Amino acid sequence: MQKKRLLFFIVCVVLCIQFSAVSAQNGDVVGTARYTDIVAYVNNRPIASYNVNGYTVIVAEELVHYGFLVEWNESDRSLWIVRNPEAETIEGMSGVCSYGQHDGLKYADILETDIRTYVNGNQVTGFNIGGQTMIYLNSLTCVGVVKWNAEDRAAELVLGGISMIEKPPVYEGEIPYEVDPYRPMVALTFDDGPFPYTTERILDTLQYYNSRATFYVVGSNVRAYPEIAKRLGEQNMQIGSHTFNHIKLTEASDGVIAEEIIATDQATREVIGVGTSTMRPPYWVSNERVRRVAGLPVVTWSVDTLDWQNKNADVIFDTVVNNVRDGDIVLMHDTMNCTADAVARMVPALIDAGFQLVTVEEMAAARGWTLEPGVLYSKIY
Repeated sequence: MQKKRLLFFIVCVVLCIQFSAVSAQNGDVVGTARYTDIVAYVNNRPIASYNVNGYTVIVAEELVHYGFLVEWNESDRSLWIVRNPEAETIEGMSGVCSYGQHDGLKYADILETDIRTYVNGNQVTGFNIGGQTMIYLNSLTCVGVVKWNAEDRAAELVLGGISMIEKPPVYEGEIPYEVDPYRPMVALTFDDGPFPYTTERILDTLQYYNSRATFYVVGSNVRAYPEIAKRLGEQNMQIGSHTFNHIKLTEASDGVIAEEIIATDQATREVIGVGTSTMRPPYWVSNERVRRVAGLPVVTWSVDTLDWQNKNADVIFDTVVNNVRDGDIVLMHDTMNCTADAVARMVPALIDAGFQLVTVEEMAAARGWTLEPGVLYSKIY
């Protein structure tokens, strides 16, 4: 009997190994990456980075926001990353991107994907983590020079020449400087930030079009990214609480709920210069006890982009522009590139449609509403 059990166990293990190998060969998601303490930059702009086997890697698709063309070829399952071949070279550029295999490194935590990745025609190592194509930062030597700052633990890709990506057209319409209570308005709201690059891109768009929004910040992120958080205050964005640790408040004691709200408010006052005036519970898990203990007006939404689920800028854009009405509150997340992409198109489109982009508090005041602690608000109409 014991021999039979042992034989059955061995057979199961072998089958699992074979199944895993087949999955990896088919390009399925394998392995995990973790955020690294190394800060990565592209031309002095932060880019989300990860640590895989001691090396800094970035998401290949994100390079579209740094002056690259990133195109997918379905016919041969390849990802092509292109930067202007006429771009000026800088000292240290090799002109050839390295394949990215370091000292015969064998990937212990990840497996390569069947997707082939090319930078300016040079094949580089690409691998699949979480459904995204990752590449080594220091494999991009054909388009720039990677510099390392040991003191700040920062790696930067300095690009040569100019971008192939043109700047967006300048908006020439009328931009309101004050809230007109007699004109349509909408409140864009963003959860989970602040976050490097994506929050900054959204703020850039709002600043360019002289518009405002409401940011439901996570207190720990305010502490982690103070310079980005400060911009929220400098641009007069409304600051709301999304708790300090992004926890499910219904599963927390009254004391923990109070601590989460107080710690976030303290962080925003110290870093941004203003406190949290409203709140939005993480995961939208709330009840009467949570609202009472939190002691703030609770703001939800009337238009949900589901950006965290669809991860598609076109879908996010269409959901808002095709459905929004005067007094709506729109839910998005400022931690996602797809959302930043959508916002860059959404803001001018809404302005062209006659909407003012205001904060939740500004919209409530314009309609004569007073937001009361413990009361839930999903729209202002």
